[in-house]
Amino acid sequence: MTDTRMSFREQLLHPDPEVRHRVLRPLYHDAGEGHQQCRERLTAVLDLLNDTAGEYPHEYRRGISWVAPDHFSLVVDALARADTERLAESLGITVHNEYGLRPRTAVLLSMLASGWASQAANQLLSGGPEAQDATLDRALLHRRAQALDAAEPLEPIFVDECSWYAVPTSDQAAVLDAFQLTGTVPVGFREGAGLFDAQGALPPDNAVVVTPAFDGWILLVHKGALDSDLEALSARFGAAHSYGHGYQSGCGDWSDWTVAEHGKVLQSCYCDLYGNDSMGPASRDDMLAWINDRRRPATPRLPAADDPAFDNCNGWEFDAESVAHRLAVSLYRVGSHTAVKGTSLLATPIAS
Repeated sequence: MTDTRMSFREQLLHPDPEVRHRVLRPLYHDAGEGHQQCRERLTAVLDLLNDTAGEYPHEYRRGISWVAPDHFSLVVDALARADTERLAESLGITVHNEYGLRPRTAVLLSMLASGWASQAANQLLSGGPEAQDATLDRALLHRRAQALDAAEPLEPIFVDECSWYAVPTSDQAAVLDAFQLTGTVPVGFREGAGLFDAQGALPPDNAVVVTPAFDGWILLVHKGALDSDLEALSARFGAAHSYGHGYQSGCGDWSDWTVAEHGKVLQSCYCDLYGNDSMGPASRDDMLAWINDRRRPATPRLPAADDPAFDNCNGWEFDAESVAHRLAVSLYRVGSHTAVKGTSLLATPIAS
């Protein structure tokens, strides 16, 4: 049995894994204990990582990765102090602050580029002290985002297991208003879109990345954070598209898109690996003609399934990415040929 008089630090250094896990479990499982005791556990973990003490740093890091946002602020505060370089190194974070940001803002932006992107996004959008610091740093963040985009050539990025809206406008303020988004934090395009990269960790559920205008289209990438009225959006902006797909799971692939114009849904298509396919109101042949007739200039015709150029791995003629490329903008096809206006924003729905 564990000596209950042992400190959290002593238990975290104990050779018995069950003793260590008794300290770590309440960090990510609701054990009904008080706020203060949970913070004391987390402080002990952070102190050990900053001291590089103990033989179990991987366990400590895993425990921290599941900490709830209201407690994760303690991690940010610790990293923002001047004497925690070892803690940052233990967590695999290199803190940069070339733009004179407030310490907590600098920490969170540095975490976006590491394996802590989801936690950092949660804190930036939480409305707490870190979010307030980011608001005060907005002008500096905007300058930073512009510098990142200028230094990083625009390249395709494959967002996966997520959805996105496409609206034909370059007016980000109008888009933020239409989708009722708040907490906007300027970020570099690759930095923001990387939250939804197919090779990355799952993004926070309440995060929305609002892109610059690409060839006159603003995209809003999310994972279930938005459920907006497409017809109302299309009445306001003339058109509004929704897209989504998932390929990362390997067993539940899906694709979904809907196009609305001037207050009315025109066409939609859904496919998945289980054969739950639907499209309409056009038939298959009419849908192919409809897409090709409306495709943007300089985009290739969408090939039919029996065309030698057809290469969709699931055999879907009308997958979301291919249709988005032709009717709006696909992040998988942006590049030096793409006209860009503005910077990316990390945002969250007002109601979240």
